Amino acid sequence: MNIKTRLYLISGLILFLLLIYVGITFYFFTTSTKKIEQLIKLEIIEEFAFELEINVNEHASAVFHFARFHDDPGLERVEDSQLDLTQHLLNFLVAVESDMPELDVAKLIGIDQRHVALGNAIVLLVQQLKEELNGFYETINAIDKLIDEELQPGVESSDSEVIVKLEAVLDMEINVGEAFIAIGGYALFYDSVFLAEMADAEADFNRFLQLYRDTTLTTDEALLLDLIEKSFRAALKQGDSIVTLTNELNLRHLAFERELIQADRILDDEIQAVVHSEIISRSAEMIDFSKSIKFILIISSSIVFLLISIIVILLSKKILNSISGLSVGVEQFKQGHLDYQIDITSRDELSMLAESFNDMAKNLDSTTTSRDNLLKEIATRKIIEDELILSKARFAGILDIAHEAIISVDETQTIIIFNKGAEAIFGYEEKEVLGKPLDFLIPKKSRKAHRVHIENFSDSDTITRQMGDSKDIFGLHRSGTIFPAEATISKIFSNGVLILTVILRDISERKKIEQQLQGHTDELEHAVKQKTKEMKLLSERMIRQEKLATVGKISGNIAHELRNPMGAIKQSVYFLRRLLGRKHIEAFSDKMETSLELIDHELDAANNVITNMLDVTRSKTIMPAMVDLESMVTKLVKDSMIDRLPDISYQLEPDPFLVFVDQEQFRQVIINLLNNVVQNNEKDPHVTFSAIHLADDKMNVIRLEDNGPGIDPQIINKIFEPLFTTRDMGTGLGLSICQQIIERHGGTITVQNTEKQNTIVEIKLPMQKPPT
Repeated sequence: MNIKTRLYLISGLILFLLLIYVGITFYFFTTSTKKIEQLIKLEIIEEFAFELEINVNEHASAVFHFARFHDDPGLERVEDSQLDLTQHLLNFLVAVESDMPELDVAKLIGIDQRHVALGNAIVLLVQQLKEELNGFYETINAIDKLIDEELQPGVESSDSEVIVKLEAVLDMEINVGEAFIAIGGYALFYDSVFLAEMADAEADFNRFLQLYRDTTLTTDEALLLDLIEKSFRAALKQGDSIVTLTNELNLRHLAFERELIQADRILDDEIQAVVHSEIISRSAEMIDFSKSIKFILIISSSIVFLLISIIVILLSKKILNSISGLSVGVEQFKQGHLDYQIDITSRDELSMLAESFNDMAKNLDSTTTSRDNLLKEIATRKIIEDELILSKARFAGILDIAHEAIISVDETQTIIIFNKGAEAIFGYEEKEVLGKPLDFLIPKKSRKAHRVHIENFSDSDTITRQMGDSKDIFGLHRSGTIFPAEATISKIFSNGVLILTVILRDISERKKIEQQLQGHTDELEHAVKQKTKEMKLLSERMIRQEKLATVGKISGNIAHELRNPMGAIKQSVYFLRRLLGRKHIEAFSDKMETSLELIDHELDAANNVITNMLDVTRSKTIMPAMVDLESMVTKLVKDSMIDRLPDISYQLEPDPFLVFVDQEQFRQVIINLLNNVVQNNEKDPHVTFSAIHLADDKMNVIRLEDNGPGIDPQIINKIFEPLFTTRDMGTGLGLSICQQIIERHGGTITVQNTEKQNTIVEIKLPMQKPPT
């Protein structure tokens, strides 16, 4: 078997081993990738489960809120939270069905159906209770009006038993109010004490009604008393209906709370716990699998390397043995042992070469004398050829084979040598430039300076130097084109005559390549900077999302735990305000009204904080429409939605300036920004609204410039972070909500200080529709 065949077989074997190794590596890589994908999907399912739990709590919070306050926004919150709960449940079921079919899907659907059904039942009861309460309040107000406007004025003006009647009238009015408070209190607190107060108020009312009747009555008074008694009896029946509805509502509350606890337990223990346990299990499997991969790859690599090494060593040893025999034969031949014969142990190319060497040695042994004579003749001819080549090189145009321009001048800088390379570079023939000054080949603006440099070099002790060390040098082509060059100058003295020789190269192509390379370098640097900027923005967004996730985890519980007692306080404030209207506590009304307004204001502020915390973690759908910017801001300020109104001016191009936004959400952005202006400037706050259309970029640019003290440069990059604030009473959510709303519209919001230390807020929004 010859060497070539052996090499083919060994190469094939090595390639086969490498393919096996690559196949093993690819198998483990593919398996690891699948396991990682499964782990990521499980983490997404866990996140879906957490979001679903938040939606359940948000729906419960909305239902409880509506049950306390009976307001239309509360009903809208119930409907929105119900839609969110259903949509997130569908998303979760799709993910679970494809990746964790072992979870109980029917139980999840049952949670949603029961939760929604109980919430709807509470909503219906609340709406019915609201109607009953309104009817009750109207009846009570009618009784108050009869007592205040019809019965009491008559007593004060003409009756002889004024004191008895007036006391009875006032006590009846108080008992009507107590009945009103008792019914409202029971509807709010579900406390039997209020029912006892209702019974007491009824008994006292009957007693003072009878006391009035025991006095001398006119016909009108008797009719009024009958009418008041009938109205009061009707109010009591309405109160009984309200009590019945309240009892039913509280039973529904208890059932809904039990369902909420059960839903939380299922989502925590049976969903999130199972998914989390599966994630931990898969992670442990992944770690064990990675260790196994590492061990197997190390062993397989070692085996493949060992096999290849053994094959190469065996092959090398075989070939080296044959080569070693040839080397020994050559050494013996060199020492004159022409009768030496190489041992042949195999039949391959090297063995055939050894046989040829043995034959050659035999033939050379008989022709030694001829060889010596031939070597002498060859040496003689070599000397002759070398002298001939040297002579030709000296006299037959060694300069003509050089690609560089070689130009020699005498002491007057007159050209005496101009080779073929110079002809190609400058475009002149030799006969056209010989005898002409060297300035002929230099651009006009450089000729004077170039002549001075040549003279200085001629007078110096330097034999040779690089030209253009301090700045670039240029040549002048026959066509008038100026090209960059690099050159070396040297000087020699021949028979006492100074000869200066310049070797010059045209570096136009090199310069062009350098410029292209610089351009590519600049583009690469720009791309790297752009990518770095994008990575920084992505990192900031991820940090912001982590903070939002943290806020989201606690906001649902905060809303649930705080809004119920806040609602009770607000309802109590309403009842206390009604008591302030009674004449027997009129002396204390101013002080009590001031305290109640303070409580009401603080409750609204606390409710706004909770709403902001929920808004900053909730993704709302935008419903954009064309809005006149100036009209919107003017109406917003006119409605007094801001604590302290700033002075506002406008610089809009065109005017009116139309923007394509969700009006409610964009109004929230303007409110937050104007509140910041007022809070940062305690003197005379002023805001200038300016806006332009950027047709090329298809963007609207809106700027708000204030006259405040500006923002500290050390914190200006942090002001959009959730929970970041510099005020003692701030929440750090206002600007973060602004940024979310603007990004939801596909725009950007930035803040910067001007040279006057004012603050400019710039908002960029896409022009979804052309302005009209």
